[in-house]
Amino acid sequence: MGKTITDVKSEALAYREADFDILEWRVDHFANVTTGESVLEAAGAIREIITDKPLLFTFRSAKEGGEQALTTGQYIALNRAAVDSGLVDMIDLSFLPATMR
Repeated sequence: MGKTITDVKSEALAYREADFDILEWRVDHFANVTTGESVLEAAGAIREIITDKPLLFTFRSAKEGGEQALTTGQYIALNRAAVDSGLVDMIDLSFLPATMR
């Protein structure tokens, strides 16, 4: 998905009529990932547009082939905010061994 809220909305609109079972939002592609308010605003925008499908929230770290790096604390806080918001249905959590972080 997109790097900005505008991009996220546009892409969600493009998927609204598509035939799929679950929508995965790769949050690591979103530019303001360290700003909790922006992430939740984008999640809310997706939820307003895609109302009838489960939303999977995924942050893939740079070490796992993702787009951005977060500290363990930032990663936990980001996922906790997503859980607490009630805007997502599932969260893909991945933890690397300490020797790989």
